[in-house]
Amino acid sequence: MKFAQRIPQHVAEADPSMIQDLLEIPHTNRIQLEISKKALQQIIQNDLTSRQREIILLKYYHNMSNKEIAGVLHLDASSVSRTLTRAKAKIYKLLHVYLEYLRHAKLES
Repeated sequence: MKFAQRIPQHVAEADPSMIQDLLEIPHTNRIQLEISKKALQQIIQNDLTSRQREIILLKYYHNMSNKEIAGVLHLDASSVSRTLTRAKAKIYKLLHVYLEYLRHAKLES
């Protein structure tokens, strides 16, 4: 499968110029997240399950602990932890694909 065929549609349509200058910065996970805020929002909205999205939003946008999230959603804390781990893995994987796409697009221009 060609590289471009593996990119989710909403990621492929993103404008690489929006972060062109920042691509020169050495990449760490934190910098990748800062550079890719728009992609991160799209991934959360379009690629996570509703439960994953809900837990990510409560954890990182409302600064709730896993125990607090478990109480609000009437789940076991272990379920929250597992779901959070899976959601973060999916986000990281898709952000990595997104950044590779942008690097590839930059090299072609």
